[in-house]
Amino acid sequence: MAFVSYRLFRANRIVRIGKGTVSEGSPEAIKQYLRARGYSHFTHFDYQVHSSESAAFKEEKRLIESYERKTGRLPPRNERAGGGGGRVGARCKSALQNGSPCMHSALPGNYGFCGVHR
Repeated sequence: MAFVSYRLFRANRIVRIGKGTVSEGSPEAIKQYLRARGYSHFTHFDYQVHSSESAAFKEEKRLIESYERKTGRLPPRNERAGGGGGRVGARCKSALQNGSPCMHSALPGNYGFCGVHR
């Protein structure tokens, strides 16, 4: 299983930024995943494969925030959906020293905490 973050383009403009889980990290598998999710209005895409869902989520968030800083708004398909794709797994209950929430996924049987915060 591979976790990916991606950007969908139409005529060299970003139309969606997201993350997902695919069986393998090949371009064909990712394209099939995107089509299955109903994303058909794109001409090309780029992606990054990550070792965990948490890493894919962090990259998706970074890409969305970067786009928003540059343009002042979300990509069109993200705007309609209300932002990013969210999370499949539960998030760690811990907070970082600066007060922001931990972005790692909680481990099963770890009382709602990630491997770092227990």
